[in-house]
Amino acid sequence: MNEDEEQDRSEVVNGSLSPTFKRFIVKVDVIIAVHNAESTIEETVRSAMDQVIPNHLIDRLGLFAVAHGRSNTIGIASEDEGLVSVGDHSASSSGRIHFDVCICCYDDASTDRSLETLQSLEKERTRNFSAPNMTGRAMYDGSIRTKILIGTADVGTKSRGAGYARNRAVELRDVHETNANVDGGKRQGQVCDAHFLCILDSDDIMHPTRIAEQSHAMLSLGEERRDTTLTGCRFDRIPKDSTRHYSQWANSLSEERLYLEQFRECTLLQPTWFLSKTWFEQLGGYLETPAPNMDEPNWRKRTKFDDCKKLPDNKACAVEKDKDAIDGDVVG
Repeated sequence: MNEDEEQDRSEVVNGSLSPTFKRFIVKVDVIIAVHNAESTIEETVRSAMDQVIPNHLIDRLGLFAVAHGRSNTIGIASEDEGLVSVGDHSASSSGRIHFDVCICCYDDASTDRSLETLQSLEKERTRNFSAPNMTGRAMYDGSIRTKILIGTADVGTKSRGAGYARNRAVELRDVHETNANVDGGKRQGQVCDAHFLCILDSDDIMHPTRIAEQSHAMLSLGEERRDTTLTGCRFDRIPKDSTRHYSQWANSLSEERLYLEQFRECTLLQPTWFLSKTWFEQLGGYLETPAPNMDEPNWRKRTKFDDCKKLPDNKACAVEKDKDAIDGDVVG
């Protein structure tokens, strides 16, 4: 184990690192497929940028947040890591949980200003993390530090669809960490104990505690079950009364009905999905629209989860926006 790896597994004690402490590292990738979404994408990404740990988890787990940037006093792995540390949890009796969150956006041949908006947000986040008051010190406000990763289709290509774009977004962290290792000679990215994908549509927004709530729900299942479970949550609609009957049905399903009614409708809305990256990759990812002139596409895959869950206590962690709905009707 090299020096950086030892720091990754150390605790801050009175301003210094204790090598006897093991951290439980949780990576979360927010997956956003983008195509001609300039009117909504900024609000969507900002909702993922501004995630926090709710008070009931702070009180129970003993939250402390680690600021972005490298410091010998806080033991962050690299300059590009943004971590939040949470106190004792059943998933790791020997240490604290550390969140490493990436907002992974893939622009699928947009013809509007979606890409420019994403690039502006990325620069803003980088600039904020470079500010003197955001580096080299611990933060205790419950905020989850995030970074934005952007992928784009080749110039002149056509849109390949949401499935293709989401699959490319899932790959962005690996590409980023590999390229950073080659270019900078520093170890980018840490060995993690859990890695989740958080699905978000480019015209929806997340409640500010979604990542913390769904991560906590998945970790509480244990390692074996969380790798075969699809977790969702309740949602709110904007406007409030749009698709009223559908929203009431979807938000009121018990765990038993999640199974029984799956043959009627998808019982967990896709923008609320939260799942293991390992299981996503084993299932083969999303179906992709075949590329133009592809004779025999090998892209048909079947997916199956052993379990599906919704967050308890009627927690709503996602917001479905329906700007085209009129008088509560579904349009299109």
